[in-house]
Amino acid sequence: MMPLITTCCACWELRQGTFVSCAYSLIYALVAVGLSAYGIHSYLNYYGNGFRTLSNDTALSTGLGMEQRVLYVANCVDIGLYAVLILSVILVILGVKKLQRFLFIPYLVTMGMLVVLQFLVCLLSVITMFMSHGPQEFVELFLAVVFFVVDLMCWVCVFSYYQEMRDGRAQIRANYTIRVPEISQSEKTEVTIDTSRSFDGPPAYTALYPKPSD
Repeated sequence: MMPLITTCCACWELRQGTFVSCAYSLIYALVAVGLSAYGIHSYLNYYGNGFRTLSNDTALSTGLGMEQRVLYVANCVDIGLYAVLILSVILVILGVKKLQRFLFIPYLVTMGMLVVLQFLVCLLSVITMFMSHGPQEFVELFLAVVFFVVDLMCWVCVFSYYQEMRDGRAQIRANYTIRVPEISQSEKTEVTIDTSRSFDGPPAYTALYPKPSD
């Protein structure tokens, strides 16, 4: 069975594209964890009582708004999801180095969940944009679509290399790749042609085959 794609972004091989996808996912996950942690920190500092306030049902129903509670829960879920993504990226790198496709599965599952969530965010952004018609909603929709497309391409690239490993093509390339060493200038044999001698053409026919004597 052929992989979904044979090159990543039409310029990298699947192995190189997998490393690029891992680098992007790692940076993206670290930034997302930092932003979510900052959001939780700001949320708890704003409401003062921290987790004691959150554990009180009366305070939740009266002192906190629904939007703030949803954002708090979303930030907590984001930290857990992106922390798992960071670990799965490390497993993918090990899987590429050791040619073990089973180490790709955590990344494929985690990134697949993230792609589905981003698709839902895109749909919600479309609905919000049509309801409010504001420039901020358009920017949010644009960013959501960009991240959705990039994450989907990363998932497709890693999954395609997983298929290469499953079918044995990646192992064959790793074991039987012929690397021709580059020949240095000192090892090259210089061939010179002597052009000082001039040739007047082939000898005459009579010189090669003289006339028979009578």
